[in-house]
Amino acid sequence: MRPDARRTVRGPGLWAVLVALLGLACTGALSWATSVAIGDSNQRLLQVDARQAAQTLDASVPSLQSQLTDALEVAADTHLPAAFARFTAHRLAPAGPFVNISLWQLDHGHARLLQRSGAPMLWARTRVQSFLEGVKRGMSLAVGRIIRGAPPRLGYGEVTPGQPTYAVYAETLLPRDRRLVVKRSSPFNDLNFQIYLGRARKPADLVASSVTGRLPGADAVAVSPFGDSYMTLVAAARRPLDGSFTASLPWVVLGGGAVISLLAAAGLMYIVRRRRQAEELAAENERLYLEQRNIAATLQHALLPDIASVPEAKVSARYLPGVAGIEVGGDWYDFVSTGGRHTFAVGDVSGRGLRAATTMASLRYATRAYLADGDGPGDVLRKLHRLLDYERDSQFATVLVGEIDTNSGTITLASAGHYPPLLVDANGARFMEVPVGPPVGVDPEARPQVVSTPAPAEGMLVAFTDGLVERRGESLDINLERLRRLVLTGATDPDQLVEQLTRAMLPADTQDDVVVMAVRWTAPAGGGDDDSGTLTADRSVASQAS
Repeated sequence: MRPDARRTVRGPGLWAVLVALLGLACTGALSWATSVAIGDSNQRLLQVDARQAAQTLDASVPSLQSQLTDALEVAADTHLPAAFARFTAHRLAPAGPFVNISLWQLDHGHARLLQRSGAPMLWARTRVQSFLEGVKRGMSLAVGRIIRGAPPRLGYGEVTPGQPTYAVYAETLLPRDRRLVVKRSSPFNDLNFQIYLGRARKPADLVASSVTGRLPGADAVAVSPFGDSYMTLVAAARRPLDGSFTASLPWVVLGGGAVISLLAAAGLMYIVRRRRQAEELAAENERLYLEQRNIAATLQHALLPDIASVPEAKVSARYLPGVAGIEVGGDWYDFVSTGGRHTFAVGDVSGRGLRAATTMASLRYATRAYLADGDGPGDVLRKLHRLLDYERDSQFATVLVGEIDTNSGTITLASAGHYPPLLVDANGARFMEVPVGPPVGVDPEARPQVVSTPAPAEGMLVAFTDGLVERRGESLDINLERLRRLVLTGATDPDQLVEQLTRAMLPADTQDDVVVMAVRWTAPAGGGDDDSGTLTADRSVASQAS
């Protein structure tokens, strides 16, 4: 064979080997780069998910603190441990977050127990006294150490800044055996968690864990404020966070040879794009989730107050948001019953969203405070007029305040630009005549007109906001008459009636917030109007007459 022939044969083979080696080298390099990019992407997503999960813990603090703050305000306003006990009854498990809650008074730095509700405290009284005596007045929610028990608990405390100084102490249950079960429907189902109280990862400070022992694999740590302490959340991925395909991509690159090198480059770009899209989507989901969670946690007590029926009156109220997914708005309601006087309030703040909800919460808290001071409907509205100023706040509110006094047999109403309520008695259903004053916030010197009418021995009032009857392109008079007929022929039970009204009156695409409240009362023996008959007996007669 000629030398040039041997060179011709060896040349393609040598180049083939070189190309194969170069291809394998490039494939190996691309495979390594892909593996690094995937690991970096998973670690970034893990860190984002860990921060998001930690911030949900922080978002729960306003809800806990607002409930303890409300209880302290009741104690400070009334100076009655019994009023504190009644107010906190619905905050205890299973309906509420606390297993026990107690009221203390600090005299010269020494804590003295006034009232306790719920299960016995795991901490000894002296330990609780020492804890409360060290809490700073008027500061953020104080968080105690983990209390050993079966199951363990976590203690909270808060102290009023004024005199006399009251303190509240409450305990919540931690998961039994510190085991945290992550539901399949949870957005964090792909992660394992360990949550510690404080900044350090000490076994004694472990609050909950989804695994036994240390977390497997690489982890991410996020520290979030929790009252006056911190929560440290350690997260590890159960599976690749950016998909099973990306996990196997390095093996695909290795098996492709020289040709797959180009596909590996395209795959790397795909991974980079997927990572950026995933981070952007995670950031957007985090923003939306935290916004909704913080709004719901902060304003839940303001939007949906706990309303309890009393022997003389049964009450039911419903709030329906007009914008799906964000359950906050300016519509609100409240009900207070003391000694046969049943006072209710229904209001609607202009606009919607967080600003309207914040204004609404301030009006509702103010209304409850005025009612606690014994103010009547007219005085409540007069004070609210001075609380809100349209020129300053760019908002106004329509408010209806009414009082049903079963002892004297009277109904007292005052309206600030709001629809009158429906009165249902043995004679049928009719809108009450209430002088309509300017909305709250329009005229700070407004003097609301108060009207009082005799109350039947048994009757029901239905109050509502404009979202129930106002529709674009529809007649308001027709909808008001439709509402009157529905109330006249509907159920006599307030819960059932409110459900019927919201189903029948509201279209599926409503854009306005709605509040509906029904209060049914029965006068005590010997009180009220004896000639009015009973509501149940004559409903059918009034319905046929209409």
